[in-house]
Amino acid sequence: MRKLFSLFLLTLLSLSISCQDKCGCAPPASMYDDLFGSWQWVKTKTPTKNILAENAGYSKIMDFVFDRKVQAVRITFYKNDSLQRNILVSKNLEDSWENKSVLLKYNNDIQLKYFRSNEFHNDHYNIEVSEIMPTYDVRADTVRHHYRFVKYLEDI
Repeated sequence: MRKLFSLFLLTLLSLSISCQDKCGCAPPASMYDDLFGSWQWVKTKTPTKNILAENAGYSKIMDFVFDRKVQAVRITFYKNDSLQRNILVSKNLEDSWENKSVLLKYNNDIQLKYFRSNEFHNDHYNIEVSEIMPTYDVRADTVRHHYRFVKYLEDI
């Protein structure tokens, strides 16, 4: 009887684990994998003020896609639909779903850190993005740009 009960519990546990993988209940393998798509700017927080997108008089979009031509991740920043910055990820320096952050190196000269917010929109967590820095420094990380997920994008 104990063997039968143990077998039943083991089967139930394995079904539960496989269900999480299929239904999307489990977190992604990494936070980096969850960044792909188009993101709309919501606000920017600084030590002295908050700038809300609806009051700023401009819009910002950040696209995070895989560029097949160069075999690298490309991040493109737009302001009012005009290209502001186009950068390639050269290295993923840190990826921690538990710490809710990803630190990426771009073009061998700048770093940018992404943080997962606790807010949820369009089946994605919102993200916060640090200022671009030559080398990321937590002491200098005083400005955060907040984005919400808009849609998935095709690889380019």
